[in-house]
Amino acid sequence: MRVRLLRAGTAAATVALGVAVIAAGSASAATGAGPASAAGRSDGWTVEAAGNRAGATLAAVAARGTTRWAVGSVVTPTGSRPLTERNTGSGWRVSLPNVGAAGGSLAGVAAVTAQDVWAVGASGPNPLALHYDGTRWRVVPTPPGGRLSAVAAVSTTDVWAVGWQPTGDGPGILVQHWNGHQWSVVDAPAQPPTDFNALTGLAVVNAHDIWAVGSRGDDFNEPLVEHWNGSAWQVVAVPEPPQPDPNDPTNVGLTAVTAVGAGNVWAVGEAGLIEHYDGHAWRIVTGPGGGTVRWAAVSARAANDIWVVGRSGTTPVSAHWTGTAWHPVPVPTGTTLDGVVAARSAGTTAVGGTGTGALILHNRR
Repeated sequence: MRVRLLRAGTAAATVALGVAVIAAGSASAATGAGPASAAGRSDGWTVEAAGNRAGATLAAVAARGTTRWAVGSVVTPTGSRPLTERNTGSGWRVSLPNVGAAGGSLAGVAAVTAQDVWAVGASGPNPLALHYDGTRWRVVPTPPGGRLSAVAAVSTTDVWAVGWQPTGDGPGILVQHWNGHQWSVVDAPAQPPTDFNALTGLAVVNAHDIWAVGSRGDDFNEPLVEHWNGSAWQVVAVPEPPQPDPNDPTNVGLTAVTAVGAGNVWAVGEAGLIEHYDGHAWRIVTGPGGGTVRWAAVSARAANDIWVVGRSGTTPVSAHWTGTAWHPVPVPTGTTLDGVVAARSAGTTAVGGTGTGALILHNRR
C-alpha cells in the first residue's frame, strides 16, 4: 500500500462573494512592506518582508479591507507552534498564540470582519480553532479527535471547518460548525473506498450552498467533492483523470476550492488537476504544469480573475485564469506556495515557505 502524506499546510479555499468569504475585501499593493525593488519582482509577484522566524512556514491567507492575515507554524526547540501574521498596511507582524504544551499548527484562516477572524489546524491529536477579536487570538474549544484543514464563514454565527478524523477504517471526514456559541460535529458521508477520506478545501456561496473538496481512496488519492444544501452534506460525482500507468497510479486528489457564484466553482489538486462546476456538472479543465504540479490553493476575485498556487517538486508555481485559459505566472523565490487570496479591490497575496522561513508574495493583479 502506498504511504499517504497528510499535509497540515494544505491551504483553505477562498470565495469572492459577500461575507461568506475566507478572503473578502481588498489587499492593495500599498498594504505590504513598502515599494519593492525590481530585483524583488517576477512578472508581477513582489516579495514582501514577512515577520520572519527561522523554521516558519505559512499555509493560508485571508483579507478583509486593507488588513491581511496569514497563518501556519514555526518549529521551535520544544516542537511546532501555531504562527499568525497580520498586516494592517505597515508591514507584517508576528504573533505566536499560546495553545498549551502540545503546540500545534494552523492550516486555514477566514475573516468575517477585521475583528472576527478564525484560524484552524491541529494541536496534538485534536482539532485546533483560534479566534481573533481585533485584539488577541484565543483558543476556542472544539470536539476532540482529528485535525481541521480549512475554514469558511457565512456570518459571525455560521462558520464551517473541515478536515479529517480517525475512524476504524483509517482517516475519515471531519466537518465542524460554529453557531455563534460552540463548535459541533456535523455528519457528512464518506465515499468509497473508505480506507481514506479527508477534506482539505472549503468554499461558501451562501448558507445553503457550500462546497468541500478533498481526497478518498486506498492505494492512491482520488478526488472527493461534497456539497451542503442547507440541511445535509452530500457526495457529488466528479470526473477523475485517466492514469498514465494503471499499475502505478498517481495521486489525483483535490486540495482546494473557490466559488465565483452558484454556477461557477473551481477545484484544484494533485497531478495538476483543475476541475470546474458550471451549475450542472463538474468537468476537467486543462491547466499549466502537467502532472508534476500539486496545486495547493485557489482564489477567485471574478469569473475572469482567478489565481492558483502550489509547487512542482521544490519549485513554487502559480497561474492565473483570465476567463478563457490558465496562464502560468513565474514565482521569484521559495520552495512552496500553500495559500492564496485574490482580494476584491486590488492585488493578490500568496504565502508559503522558503525552506528556512515564511514566504509572502504580492501581485498587483
